[in-house]
Amino acid sequence: MNPPKRLLVIHRALAPYRIELLNTLSAAFDAHIYFEFASPIEQRFDAGELAKRVHFQSSVLPPAPEIPGLKNFRPYAASLVRSLRPDVVLCSEFNLLTLTLAAACRLFSPKTKLYVLCDDNEQMAEAELRYGRGLKHRMLSYVDGVILCDSRACDLYASRFATLDRERFVFFPILQDEKVLRPLYEQAFGIGRDLRHDLVPDSTRMMLYVGRLSEEKNLPALIDSLSTLPNDVHLVIVGDGPMQSILMNQAQATGYPERIVFAGKKEGAELYAYYTQADCLVLPSTRECFGSVVNEALIAGVPVVCSDIAGASCLITESNGRTFSPMQPNALSQACNDLLASITPFCGDSLRPSLMPFTFEQAIAPVLSLLSR
Repeated sequence: MNPPKRLLVIHRALAPYRIELLNTLSAAFDAHIYFEFASPIEQRFDAGELAKRVHFQSSVLPPAPEIPGLKNFRPYAASLVRSLRPDVVLCSEFNLLTLTLAAACRLFSPKTKLYVLCDDNEQMAEAELRYGRGLKHRMLSYVDGVILCDSRACDLYASRFATLDRERFVFFPILQDEKVLRPLYEQAFGIGRDLRHDLVPDSTRMMLYVGRLSEEKNLPALIDSLSTLPNDVHLVIVGDGPMQSILMNQAQATGYPERIVFAGKKEGAELYAYYTQADCLVLPSTRECFGSVVNEALIAGVPVVCSDIAGASCLITESNGRTFSPMQPNALSQACNDLLASITPFCGDSLRPSLMPFTFEQAIAPVLSLLSR
């Protein structure tokens, strides 16, 4: 039996929606995992909660040298390639770090294959194909493979850059493993049942938003749309961010402030409790690479209204939600009303079946196949 391939992973930072991917890679390969940053720049997660689910060893790269105009310059990454001589390198996005790794592989380990995780959505891929002439455009042809979280972007890039080898481009959405997440939801179900009684009146429907309260999330439109929805629909907003005070003032100025709840930022069991009780989740973003909350809701059996800008819209089918264009007037309200027409207030005593169109194991199989080539 051949020993597992040596895999060097350099990822941006540890986040809950990438833990299962890294756990799986660690189990399948002789993995050496590094992060550029100790925590995500625009998001904050409880390190203790994350540690409960991590089954791999990792390190953080030394700080990047402060050189004007050289963002993502990580010379230490080249030394890792030189010392480890990995069979495979997997990094995130197309930037100076990717170029550094490509050069290091060429100089120190010519047999090493370089793969890139890319979070481009369909809109970003279309712009790259139309206007791109820089580093990413060149490296899309150069690297050994690209893993994309949006199936539409994957098809677009493959049609341009993989005419001789379509399998270089693989679709893998940003997923958590339902075998890990559903037991956590089940544990939080009782908390969620009590929580729902406190949040919304009995016999009403609970529409959930989870995420940052920032401009690109299009939350003013979501709050406005509530006026066009049935009166028994209440909106629960979970998260914090720079627009919090603006949104709270907007909610107070509506004619229905009692139908809008700002719950604040939640993590771990507290967050899972909200998912277990929601009647639907809405992701109304005007800019969104993916939207991991869509997967989290679907695993809990919660249908989703999702902006078609988000890569996660590729997870939505007629049986588990609706998609809409946030650029079209009234499209959000129409999608919400359409989905809500088929939903009665959830009052079950157990977790609903998952609404994901495929399992984590099915989704990651092409990734493992690509990295094992």
